[in-house]
Amino acid sequence: MTTSQSSTPEKHILVKSVWSSRWQTMLAETFRELGYLPLRNLCISLGITSRKFCNAMGVLGAFFISSLLHEYYIIGMFNMITGEHLFFFMSHGLIMIVWELVFTSEREDKMKKPEKEGYDFRKHAAVFLKWLLMLAIYMLILPAFTEPLMRRIDLWIIPSLFTDVGNIYKNLV
Repeated sequence: MTTSQSSTPEKHILVKSVWSSRWQTMLAETFRELGYLPLRNLCISLGITSRKFCNAMGVLGAFFISSLLHEYYIIGMFNMITGEHLFFFMSHGLIMIVWELVFTSEREDKMKKPEKEGYDFRKHAAVFLKWLLMLAIYMLILPAFTEPLMRRIDLWIIPSLFTDVGNIYKNLV
């Protein structure tokens, strides 16, 4: 039986796996066509020969389109512009690029070495430390995503099952 990637978030230690295979499966083609390809192709047409740099600009373009869609949602729902979702998604784009730069060489080294049989404590410790690092980064940036929604909780269209809407409205008035 195949397990859903959404049901096991702890397995996603790479920032790329979180955004590419977990959250963006439905809109991946849209972000690729509207953000990634135009910026990457613009970078190439400007004569920049570094493939990694052009791909990084494409990644930032895709995150920029995602941030615009989230900002549009906030504007439409609350009639205010915060820019916090723009910060959240652009910082995630930068984190993803830096993460790939730092840990790509490590992956290339692992590909050269044959895998040993048995339990490898160093490998699992490294995975755990990467997961902790990513968790710390997310905890620092998460308020930029949630605060615009929490400030105007009285205007939420679809409250969760655990939200006592009547109590929220009494406390806000």
